[in-house]
Amino acid sequence: MKRLAIRAGKLFAAFFFVSLLLFSQTVVVFADPLPESEQKALDNYPHWVGLCGSDISGDTAPSDTGPAPGPVYIMGDSITKLAKSTYASKFKSPWSATVEGLDSRQMTTTPPSPSGLGQLDKDKDTIGKAKAIVIALGTNSMDDTQSSVTSNTEAVKKTVARVNQYNKQNAPIYWVNVIDGRKNQDDASTKTNKAISDGVGSDATVIDWYTEAKSNADLSSFGEGVHPTKQKDIDLLVDLVYKNVTTDTASGGSSASTSAPDYIEAGKIKKSGLTVGATTYGGVYKDGKWQPSNNDQGGVKPYDDNGLNSYDGKPIAGHTAFAELGGGTLLGGLPYQKDGKPNTKLEITYKGKSIIAEKVDIGTGQSDDDHYKVDLWWETAKLLGVTDNVDIKIRVVPSSTPVTPLDGTPAKAANDPTNPPDGNQVCKCGEPDAGDTADVNSSDYLKAIFGFFVSNGYKDFQAAGIVGNIYAESTGSPQRYQGDEKDHETPPSPSPGWGIAQWTPNSKLTDYAKGKDKDPKLMSTQLEFLLAQLEGKSGSWDEVQAGNDIKASVSVTDATRAFQGDNKIGGKYSGFERPKDEAGSLQKRISAAKNALKKFGGTTSTASADATTPDATTGCACTDPSLADASDANKLADTLKTLAEKNGGKTTISVSSVDGNNKADFSGDDQVPTRSSYKVYTAYATLRAIEEGKISWSTPIWNGNSVEETMQEMIIKSNNDAAEALRTSSKIGTYTYVTKILQNDLGLSSKTVMGNGNAGDAKGTNTESTANDFVKFLNLLYKKKLAGVSKDSSYDKLIGFMKKATTDGGSARQGIVAGVGSGVEVADKPGWGPAGAAPASNDVGIVYLKDDPYVVAILTDKPAKWDGVAEIAKGINQAMGGTSGGGNDCASSGGSVGDLQQTVKKYAWPEYHKAPYTKAQPAYVAAYKKAAKEGQYIGGQFLPGIDCGGFVTRAMIDSGYEPKYNYSGKGGYTGQTPDDKGTQWGWLNANWQKINPKTTKDLKPGDVAINSTHTYMFVGDIPGFHSKFASASLDERAPMAGAETSVSTNFTWYRKK
Repeated sequence: MKRLAIRAGKLFAAFFFVSLLLFSQTVVVFADPLPESEQKALDNYPHWVGLCGSDISGDTAPSDTGPAPGPVYIMGDSITKLAKSTYASKFKSPWSATVEGLDSRQMTTTPPSPSGLGQLDKDKDTIGKAKAIVIALGTNSMDDTQSSVTSNTEAVKKTVARVNQYNKQNAPIYWVNVIDGRKNQDDASTKTNKAISDGVGSDATVIDWYTEAKSNADLSSFGEGVHPTKQKDIDLLVDLVYKNVTTDTASGGSSASTSAPDYIEAGKIKKSGLTVGATTYGGVYKDGKWQPSNNDQGGVKPYDDNGLNSYDGKPIAGHTAFAELGGGTLLGGLPYQKDGKPNTKLEITYKGKSIIAEKVDIGTGQSDDDHYKVDLWWETAKLLGVTDNVDIKIRVVPSSTPVTPLDGTPAKAANDPTNPPDGNQVCKCGEPDAGDTADVNSSDYLKAIFGFFVSNGYKDFQAAGIVGNIYAESTGSPQRYQGDEKDHETPPSPSPGWGIAQWTPNSKLTDYAKGKDKDPKLMSTQLEFLLAQLEGKSGSWDEVQAGNDIKASVSVTDATRAFQGDNKIGGKYSGFERPKDEAGSLQKRISAAKNALKKFGGTTSTASADATTPDATTGCACTDPSLADASDANKLADTLKTLAEKNGGKTTISVSSVDGNNKADFSGDDQVPTRSSYKVYTAYATLRAIEEGKISWSTPIWNGNSVEETMQEMIIKSNNDAAEALRTSSKIGTYTYVTKILQNDLGLSSKTVMGNGNAGDAKGTNTESTANDFVKFLNLLYKKKLAGVSKDSSYDKLIGFMKKATTDGGSARQGIVAGVGSGVEVADKPGWGPAGAAPASNDVGIVYLKDDPYVVAILTDKPAKWDGVAEIAKGINQAMGGTSGGGNDCASSGGSVGDLQQTVKKYAWPEYHKAPYTKAQPAYVAAYKKAAKEGQYIGGQFLPGIDCGGFVTRAMIDSGYEPKYNYSGKGGYTGQTPDDKGTQWGWLNANWQKINPKTTKDLKPGDVAINSTHTYMFVGDIPGFHSKFASASLDERAPMAGAETSVSTNFTWYRKK
């Protein structure tokens, strides 16, 4: 069915009311159904998984988008050293890069020192925290002799083994291969690269610098044939590494993906996995392709090598399968259906590509001492890229893990709304709005755009930000013309904007389409081009920057700003669209984006800042419009005003989310005494002096103490003598110099003035500042963007000290820390003064609220009144989306309701998922592993920790709400009756009071329900958590928001006395 151009008049008549309902605007929404040819093109696009906006696991990002953003470790030789600053610039937040390069470095030998192995030993802690690891060695051992190939292969193996020794996060490993551009050295390059490829085996992915440089670099300018001397060639190398690390797209997903399953032990295979030899059967690799070894597959002969039968009569042909060799014994006798058990499923990795395959067969011909233990069905080998007997890495995954289809598309879990049993999409959240006469969840253009970007790795609120902008540009029509706002199958001229993004000149799009031999008017072509621009595959640096900013955004508003651009109006984004009137168009785009998220958001991230509620019928989390915009700036300002007035006296407050989208203040520009909170300014001046080489961390400066020790005393214990030693040091700068850099280099106001007095003065140092200036400073500190300070280690030291800062010079952490409550990290610097000339209770800091960190300054004229500061911090934290901290909610044991709620939010998924859904939150995995080592109950028959009682026990103990729960964690399962001693029911009956709630109004957070088969708890209202209940289920559901909506009479309820 060919789509014809639609006249604007007909479009207006047909869809005006849809526009009104969908986006609350008075312009047309392009809601025309996609043509069959368009839908087919989109369905065939890589990584397309449908229009529900839901990924294969229900998490916020598909499994094939590479590792979660975070620290990257890069180690190499002089080439790496040469590219260090470029790597640092490329891997921007939410990424960061530790780069260790050394001239002439060898893999395993010295000199120079340290070798590659030595550097890995030195950096083992950094490697243990890395989300990705990149090795770039081999250039200095490049040779074409067979002996060198052999020794290089062994050196690579040793290096990879050492990396794996320290790779605590199971981060993906990459190895950059080599090139010598001189004509007589090509053989040495290729043979060294073969050694690298053979050496890494299935443990790492080779980044092909050889091919990239040969195709696109100016090799004639390379120093000694190996060192890129032009910045564009250094950029080429760094971009290649960045692309591989951040967008690893091996079919089936990387084993280090954030959506990777929890690994389990089975047979002889530990959780860390096993490298074994693999043979193949049922087919033959011949003439460059795989083919069946005979013509009977799917035919008549009942032989397993023909694919008709596995050992127990099940068909193999057409399945991603393997056999265990040695008669099914060499891996420890992995269970499968012949044993009456689920088939064992393995994650199999070969050269960086991972798939999930299941055991359906056994094979003979090998013994215990043989290296080959797995026989890959030929179709499985083809999927992996295996062509002969090879080494593979295997790890056991839960039986609920989906098997990778043979076509290589991402496997879908049983509960995936894009892949229901009947093949129809079911991810429809709620009913259409009253008055809707069109199904806005159908395959219209705007939803296709949303689904496309979610399917390609963008979070739902990020995709909504893109849709909001496209709506403002073209209402979603791929043929919209900027000149007359009508549709044209071809643009009238090359200049005006055309297409969904109104490309200007439109030759950008048409030239791209021509080069790809595609039709530029098709939605599929335009989406492909837009994605290519954002990912740096086609377009300018500004467009790539916009793509990076969108991927780093933390809310729908932030994503919309990142795509449009807002630096003309004082924002931080250069943007993709960059309209002339940024201020005039921004609100329209944000409004459209929020409405798109409401209509199309299959699963919304807690980071989106849009409240959601679960759909009990589908398991989808759907945006509740009545809860949206809870963090509106006006409401936040009202909250601050109320808190300040309640505290009384002179109280000034400022708060801002780190993305700057949610901020407000009360008297934030009023100049007030800082007291000891000024010490963060002194610390900043010290960091600058260190980086400028005027002083070092080890320089003695106070009573024989080093600069580092002195700063620690100044920040943690607020030692005034230590502060004076730094503040008055000529190497760090005078008070006038520090004032100057604060105002001129950081942009703080003229009201921030460093004092010239001393700590013994009645007014302290007489330093003054404002709440808004502190917040601006703290935001720069959080983002590691303080002028003159570039080293991560400098930021990490100061922030680390602030995370231990006390309010009494000893151990007490009151103020903001007490108000926020346990479970949330705070890096702050309190300051106080007694009654007299300048009384104060001040606290300024960074609150690391999950998904939505913020900075806050609370400055009061109350002498050492920390309870007042805590109450203000508590109110602010709730307004910013956190739970309540200390205050009057504290239970007698010391743990509060707020602590319990915060722990639940860390351990449990915020929405309900139908079973099986056994992937747990990382924080919960860490918690139950720690508890297991301590001999505490974690539950789970086959899957440790996946257990209703295990979850409740961990939440109660780890939050501090009830440390003695379930016999201090040493008890057992739920129990059969209230009289069963040693069980959870027995403990509750003996230690808590029994209650008889009729409705949820009778329940309080922390109340526990239990019977002979299940237990769960009432958690109340937790921002971003989409149920008042939380639960897990034995080997079926990880901790998550509960599906319960009322009090069940089948359970006995208990409350802490």
